[in-house]
Amino acid sequence: MSSKTSCALVTTAIGDKYMQDWTNFSKPLWEKYAERHSVAIIVVTEDLISRDSDNWKNGSWQKLLLPQMVTKLFPNISRICILDTDVIMNPLAPNIFDFAPPDHFSVVSLESKTPYPIDEVKRRIAFFRHNYYSRDYPLDSLLFASSEETMTMHGLPTVNQSFCSGLFVADTKQANLMSDWFYSVTNSEVESSVAWEQPYLNNWIQNQPHHWLPYEFQAIWNYEMAWKYPYLYGSKDTLANSQTARDCVESSLWTNHFLHFAGSWFESQARFNTGLLLGNRPLGSFEQFMNYMETPVTGKPKGKILP
Repeated sequence: MSSKTSCALVTTAIGDKYMQDWTNFSKPLWEKYAERHSVAIIVVTEDLISRDSDNWKNGSWQKLLLPQMVTKLFPNISRICILDTDVIMNPLAPNIFDFAPPDHFSVVSLESKTPYPIDEVKRRIAFFRHNYYSRDYPLDSLLFASSEETMTMHGLPTVNQSFCSGLFVADTKQANLMSDWFYSVTNSEVESSVAWEQPYLNNWIQNQPHHWLPYEFQAIWNYEMAWKYPYLYGSKDTLANSQTARDCVESSLWTNHFLHFAGSWFESQARFNTGLLLGNRPLGSFEQFMNYMETPVTGKPKGKILP
Protein backbone atom coordinates (compact mmCIF):
# COMPACT_ATOMS: atom_id res chain seq x y z
CA MET A 1 0.00 0.00 0.00
CA SER A 2 1.42 3.38 -1.01
CA SER A 3 1.91 5.85 1.82
CA LYS A 4 0.35 8.45 -0.48
CA THR A 5 -2.93 6.56 -0.65
CA SER A 6 -5.67 8.24 1.38
CA CYS A 7 -8.67 6.18 0.19
CA ALA A 8 -9.44 2.49 0.57
CA LEU A 9 -12.02 -0.15 -0.29
CA VAL A 10 -12.65 -2.05 2.96
CA THR A 11 -14.58 -5.26 3.61
CA THR A 12 -15.03 -8.02 6.18
CA ALA A 13 -14.43 -11.55 4.86
CA ILE A 14 -14.62 -13.38 8.17
CA GLY A 15 -14.60 -17.14 7.67
CA ASP A 16 -12.96 -19.32 5.03
CA LYS A 17 -16.02 -19.42 2.77
CA TYR A 18 -16.37 -15.62 2.62
CA MET A 19 -12.66 -15.16 1.97
CA GLN A 20 -12.52 -17.87 -0.68
CA ASP A 21 -15.53 -16.50 -2.54
CA TRP A 22 -14.19 -12.95 -2.38
CA THR A 23 -10.78 -14.10 -3.64
CA ASN A 24 -12.18 -16.12 -6.52
CA PHE A 25 -15.03 -13.93 -7.72
CA SER A 26 -14.55 -10.36 -6.46
CA LYS A 27 -10.87 -9.73 -5.91
CA PRO A 28 -9.80 -9.61 -9.60
CA LEU A 29 -12.20 -6.76 -10.38
CA TRP A 30 -11.48 -4.94 -7.09
CA GLU A 31 -7.77 -5.01 -7.91
CA LYS A 32 -8.27 -3.62 -11.41
CA TYR A 33 -10.50 -0.85 -10.07
CA ALA A 34 -8.17 -0.01 -7.18
CA GLU A 35 -5.12 0.08 -9.44
CA ARG A 36 -6.84 2.41 -11.90
CA HIS A 37 -7.86 4.89 -9.19
CA SER A 38 -4.85 4.44 -6.88
CA VAL A 39 -6.90 3.35 -3.88
CA ALA A 40 -6.02 0.66 -1.35
CA ILE A 41 -7.86 -2.59 -0.57
CA ILE A 42 -8.21 -3.71 3.04
CA VAL A 43 -9.78 -7.10 3.83
CA VAL A 44 -10.50 -8.11 7.43
CA THR A 45 -10.49 -11.89 7.85
CA GLU A 46 -10.85 -12.22 11.63
CA ASP A 47 -13.36 -10.91 14.14
CA LEU A 48 -12.70 -7.38 15.35
CA ILE A 49 -14.30 -8.28 18.68
CA SER A 50 -14.00 -11.49 20.69
CA ARG A 51 -16.77 -14.02 20.16
CA ASP A 52 -16.80 -14.42 23.94
CA SER A 53 -17.87 -10.81 24.35
CA ASP A 54 -21.48 -10.00 25.17
CA ASN A 55 -21.23 -7.37 22.44
CA TRP A 56 -20.11 -9.74 19.66
CA LYS A 57 -22.06 -9.45 16.41
CA ASN A 58 -21.41 -10.93 12.98
CA GLY A 59 -19.41 -9.43 10.14
CA SER A 60 -22.35 -7.42 8.84
CA TRP A 61 -22.34 -5.52 12.11
CA GLN A 62 -18.57 -5.43 12.53
CA LYS A 63 -18.32 -3.16 9.49
CA LEU A 64 -19.10 -0.43 12.05
CA LEU A 65 -15.75 -1.16 13.72
CA LEU A 66 -13.77 -0.94 10.49
CA PRO A 67 -12.97 2.80 10.66
CA GLN A 68 -11.35 2.38 14.09
CA MET A 69 -9.26 -0.51 12.83
CA VAL A 70 -8.20 1.41 9.72
CA THR A 71 -7.29 4.49 11.77
CA LYS A 72 -5.10 2.38 14.06
CA LEU A 73 -3.30 0.31 11.43
CA PHE A 74 -3.30 2.63 8.41
CA PRO A 75 -3.17 6.23 9.66
CA ASN A 76 -2.61 7.54 6.12
CA ILE A 77 -6.13 6.40 5.13
CA SER A 78 -8.72 9.10 5.72
CA ARG A 79 -11.63 7.95 3.55
CA ILE A 80 -13.06 4.47 3.17
CA CYS A 81 -15.68 2.77 1.04
CA ILE A 82 -17.13 -0.07 3.10
CA LEU A 83 -18.47 -2.86 0.89
CA ASP A 84 -19.85 -6.36 1.31
CA THR A 85 -17.72 -9.10 -0.22
CA ASP A 86 -20.44 -9.87 -2.79
CA VAL A 87 -20.06 -6.48 -4.48
CA ILE A 88 -18.12 -6.32 -7.74
CA MET A 89 -17.32 -3.37 -9.96
CA ASN A 90 -16.57 -2.49 -13.54
CA PRO A 91 -12.89 -1.47 -13.62
CA LEU A 92 -13.89 1.29 -16.05
CA ALA A 93 -16.19 2.84 -13.44
CA PRO A 94 -15.36 6.29 -12.08
CA ASN A 95 -13.72 6.78 -8.70
CA ILE A 96 -16.51 6.58 -6.11
CA PHE A 97 -14.60 8.93 -3.80
CA ASP A 98 -14.94 11.70 -6.40
CA PHE A 99 -18.72 11.48 -5.98
CA ALA A 100 -18.73 11.29 -2.17
CA PRO A 101 -18.26 14.66 -0.43
CA PRO A 102 -15.92 14.69 2.59
CA ASP A 103 -17.44 14.92 6.07
CA HIS A 104 -20.54 13.08 4.84
CA PHE A 105 -21.73 9.52 4.73
CA SER A 106 -22.48 8.60 1.11
CA VAL A 107 -25.08 5.94 0.35
CA VAL A 108 -27.21 4.55 -2.49
CA SER A 109 -30.99 4.59 -2.30
CA LEU A 110 -32.95 1.37 -2.82
CA GLU A 111 -35.96 3.34 -3.97
CA SER A 112 -35.29 6.64 -5.72
CA LYS A 113 -33.55 7.20 -9.05
CA THR A 114 -33.57 3.53 -9.98
CA PRO A 115 -33.69 3.01 -13.77
CA TYR A 116 -36.88 0.94 -13.52
CA PRO A 117 -40.18 1.05 -11.60
CA ILE A 118 -39.16 -0.44 -8.28
CA ASP A 119 -42.67 -1.61 -7.34
CA GLU A 120 -42.97 -3.69 -10.50
CA VAL A 121 -39.44 -5.04 -10.09
CA LYS A 122 -40.37 -6.38 -6.65
CA ARG A 123 -43.55 -7.90 -8.09
CA ARG A 124 -41.45 -9.69 -10.67
CA ILE A 125 -39.02 -10.99 -8.04
CA ALA A 126 -41.87 -12.43 -5.96
CA PHE A 127 -43.70 -13.83 -8.99
CA PHE A 128 -40.63 -15.46 -10.56
CA ARG A 129 -39.37 -16.88 -7.28
CA HIS A 130 -42.80 -18.33 -6.52
CA ASN A 131 -43.20 -19.90 -9.94
CA TYR A 132 -39.63 -20.91 -10.78
CA TYR A 133 -37.94 -21.48 -7.43
CA SER A 134 -40.42 -22.53 -4.78
CA ARG A 135 -44.18 -22.42 -4.33
CA ASP A 136 -43.40 -21.69 -0.69
CA TYR A 137 -42.04 -18.29 -1.64
CA PRO A 138 -44.85 -15.87 -0.76
CA LEU A 139 -46.34 -13.48 -3.28
CA ASP A 140 -46.73 -10.98 -0.45
CA SER A 141 -43.99 -10.56 2.15
CA LEU A 142 -41.52 -8.18 3.77
CA LEU A 143 -40.18 -7.58 0.26
CA PHE A 144 -42.99 -5.06 -0.22
CA ALA A 145 -42.69 -3.29 3.13
CA SER A 146 -42.10 0.43 2.80
CA SER A 147 -39.12 2.13 4.43
CA GLU A 148 -41.48 3.58 7.02
CA GLU A 149 -42.94 0.15 7.83
CA THR A 150 -39.53 -1.51 8.11
CA MET A 151 -38.24 1.14 10.49
CA THR A 152 -41.40 0.93 12.60
CA MET A 153 -40.92 -2.86 12.92
CA HIS A 154 -37.61 -2.13 14.62
CA GLY A 155 -38.96 0.65 16.83
CA LEU A 156 -36.92 3.24 14.93
CA PRO A 157 -37.87 6.68 13.62
CA THR A 158 -39.26 6.50 10.09
CA VAL A 159 -37.38 7.61 6.97
CA ASN A 160 -38.66 8.53 3.52
CA GLN A 161 -36.30 6.19 1.69
CA SER A 162 -33.77 3.52 2.58
CA PHE A 163 -30.29 2.67 1.38
CA CYS A 164 -28.70 -0.75 1.13
CA SER A 165 -25.98 -1.04 3.79
CA GLY A 166 -23.84 -3.24 1.55
CA LEU A 167 -21.98 -0.14 0.40
CA PHE A 168 -21.35 3.27 1.89
CA VAL A 169 -18.53 5.81 2.02
CA ALA A 170 -17.32 7.31 5.30
CA ASP A 171 -14.41 9.31 6.70
CA THR A 172 -12.19 7.69 9.30
CA LYS A 173 -12.85 10.72 11.53
CA GLN A 174 -16.30 9.13 12.03
CA ALA A 175 -14.67 6.05 13.58
CA ASN A 176 -15.65 6.70 17.22
CA LEU A 177 -19.21 7.57 16.24
CA MET A 178 -19.62 4.32 14.31
CA SER A 179 -18.08 2.31 17.12
CA ASP A 180 -20.59 3.86 19.53
CA TRP A 181 -23.36 2.77 17.18
CA PHE A 182 -22.06 -0.81 17.23
CA TYR A 183 -22.10 -1.03 21.03
CA SER A 184 -25.45 0.72 21.38
CA VAL A 185 -27.43 -2.26 20.00
CA THR A 186 -27.92 -5.32 22.17
CA ASN A 187 -27.67 -8.89 20.95
CA SER A 188 -31.37 -9.41 21.60
CA GLU A 189 -32.15 -6.50 19.27
CA VAL A 190 -29.85 -7.97 16.65
CA GLU A 191 -31.49 -11.38 16.87
CA SER A 192 -34.96 -9.94 16.47
CA SER A 193 -34.07 -7.76 13.48
CA VAL A 194 -35.79 -8.78 10.24
CA ALA A 195 -33.28 -6.83 8.12
CA TRP A 196 -29.95 -7.28 9.92
CA GLU A 197 -28.09 -4.02 10.55
CA GLN A 198 -29.65 -2.10 7.68
CA PRO A 199 -32.55 -0.35 9.50
CA TYR A 200 -30.24 0.76 12.29
CA LEU A 201 -27.68 2.17 9.87
CA ASN A 202 -30.44 3.99 8.01
CA ASN A 203 -31.52 5.59 11.26
CA TRP A 204 -28.03 6.59 12.32
CA ILE A 205 -26.61 7.73 8.99
CA GLN A 206 -29.70 9.63 7.89
CA ASN A 207 -29.41 11.66 11.08
CA GLN A 208 -25.89 12.69 10.08
CA PRO A 209 -24.73 14.76 7.09
CA HIS A 210 -25.23 12.36 4.21
CA HIS A 211 -25.18 12.29 0.44
CA TRP A 212 -27.14 10.11 -1.99
CA LEU A 213 -24.92 8.53 -4.64
CA PRO A 214 -26.23 7.59 -8.10
CA TYR A 215 -27.85 4.16 -8.29
CA GLU A 216 -25.05 2.94 -10.58
CA PHE A 217 -22.73 2.80 -7.57
CA GLN A 218 -24.77 -0.05 -6.07
CA ALA A 219 -26.98 -1.68 -8.64
CA ILE A 220 -28.84 -4.59 -7.05
CA TRP A 221 -28.45 -7.80 -9.07
CA ASN A 222 -31.85 -9.13 -7.95
CA TYR A 223 -33.44 -6.02 -9.47
CA GLU A 224 -31.29 -6.22 -12.60
CA MET A 225 -32.10 -9.87 -13.21
CA ALA A 226 -35.84 -9.52 -12.63
CA TRP A 227 -36.09 -6.52 -14.95
CA LYS A 228 -33.56 -7.29 -17.71
CA TYR A 229 -32.89 -11.03 -17.67
CA PRO A 230 -36.01 -12.86 -16.42
CA TYR A 231 -35.17 -15.89 -18.56
CA LEU A 232 -32.37 -16.65 -16.08
CA TYR A 233 -34.99 -17.74 -13.54
CA GLY A 234 -35.47 -20.87 -15.61
CA SER A 235 -31.89 -21.86 -14.78
CA LYS A 236 -32.73 -21.97 -11.06
CA ASP A 237 -29.66 -23.35 -9.26
CA THR A 238 -27.34 -23.53 -12.30
CA LEU A 239 -26.37 -19.85 -12.56
CA ALA A 240 -22.87 -20.59 -11.27
CA ASN A 241 -20.39 -21.61 -13.95
CA SER A 242 -22.93 -20.52 -16.55
CA GLN A 243 -21.86 -18.80 -19.76
CA THR A 244 -25.29 -17.23 -20.14
CA ALA A 245 -25.33 -15.89 -16.58
CA ARG A 246 -21.81 -14.53 -16.99
CA ASP A 247 -22.84 -12.68 -20.15
CA CYS A 248 -25.78 -11.12 -18.30
CA VAL A 249 -23.66 -10.07 -15.32
CA GLU A 250 -21.11 -8.51 -17.66
CA SER A 251 -23.87 -6.71 -19.56
CA SER A 252 -25.13 -5.32 -16.25
CA LEU A 253 -21.62 -4.18 -15.34
CA TRP A 254 -21.30 -2.29 -18.60
CA THR A 255 -24.28 -0.13 -17.63
CA ASN A 256 -23.48 0.14 -13.90
CA HIS A 257 -20.44 0.97 -11.79
CA PHE A 258 -20.87 -1.46 -8.84
CA LEU A 259 -23.10 -4.54 -8.72
CA HIS A 260 -24.29 -6.09 -5.45
CA PHE A 261 -25.39 -9.75 -5.28
CA ALA A 262 -27.36 -9.34 -2.06
CA GLY A 263 -29.56 -12.12 -0.75
CA SER A 264 -29.46 -15.88 -0.38
CA TRP A 265 -31.83 -17.00 -3.14
CA PHE A 266 -30.67 -18.57 -6.39
CA GLU A 267 -30.21 -15.26 -8.24
CA SER A 268 -27.04 -14.53 -6.27
CA GLN A 269 -25.33 -17.64 -7.68
CA ALA A 270 -24.74 -15.69 -10.88
CA ARG A 271 -21.85 -14.10 -9.04
CA PHE A 272 -19.94 -17.39 -9.04
CA ASN A 273 -18.55 -17.06 -12.55
CA THR A 274 -14.81 -16.53 -12.94
CA GLY A 275 -13.15 -14.20 -15.40
CA LEU A 276 -15.84 -11.52 -15.40
CA LEU A 277 -14.70 -8.70 -17.72
CA LEU A 278 -11.20 -10.14 -17.71
CA GLY A 279 -11.26 -12.49 -20.70
CA ASN A 280 -10.54 -11.94 -24.39
CA ARG A 281 -14.18 -12.06 -25.51
CA PRO A 282 -15.78 -8.82 -26.80
CA LEU A 283 -17.41 -8.09 -23.45
CA GLY A 284 -14.22 -9.05 -21.66
CA SER A 285 -11.87 -6.61 -23.35
CA PHE A 286 -12.42 -3.71 -20.96
CA GLU A 287 -8.77 -2.65 -21.18
CA GLN A 288 -8.97 -2.39 -24.96
CA PHE A 289 -12.21 -0.43 -24.60
CA MET A 290 -10.60 1.92 -22.07
CA ASN A 291 -7.76 2.57 -24.52
CA TYR A 292 -10.28 3.10 -27.30
CA MET A 293 -12.19 5.64 -25.18
CA GLU A 294 -8.98 7.64 -24.82
CA THR A 295 -8.35 7.63 -28.58
CA PRO A 296 -9.72 10.65 -30.47
CA VAL A 297 -12.23 10.02 -33.27
CA THR A 298 -12.59 12.26 -36.30
CA GLY A 299 -15.86 11.21 -37.93
CA LYS A 300 -14.16 11.01 -41.33
CA PRO A 301 -15.90 8.61 -43.75
CA LYS A 302 -14.17 5.32 -44.54
CA GLY A 303 -16.36 4.32 -47.44
CA LYS A 304 -19.15 1.77 -47.45
CA ILE A 305 -18.18 -1.18 -45.26
CA LEU A 306 -20.40 -4.25 -44.96
CA PRO A 307 -20.06 -7.40 -42.83
